[in-house]
Amino acid sequence: MSTFDSQFAASSRPALQEFFGEAVTYVPRTGATRAITAVWIERDQRQGVAELPDSIAPSVRIAVEDDATTGISQAELDLGGDRITYTYEGESKTRPIQSPPIVRGGVIVLEVT
Repeated sequence: MSTFDSQFAASSRPALQEFFGEAVTYVPRTGATRAITAVWIERDQRQGVAELPDSIAPSVRIAVEDDATTGISQAELDLGGDRITYTYEGESKTRPIQSPPIVRGGVIVLEVT
């Protein structure tokens, strides 16, 4: 982690969680579920579904701390079976993590559909 990443993790991330954070639940393929606070959730990213040419499915990006206690660490992430429960349009949704995460500044960004 660079000096900037360390400083950002120590100072800015708590403020982001305070103002934009939302409760989510990490549901690993194995082991117990864990309630965490997402740094932010970006909803309504629309993407096409290859099997259905004229359809569009919502895609959601969820940013959490890259930490096995307060977020989800890269080391524990299992793209083949881990899921996240979050709120979408007033309903609780549990969806699989779809693609490899983007990691910056101690934050891991996960895409779910």
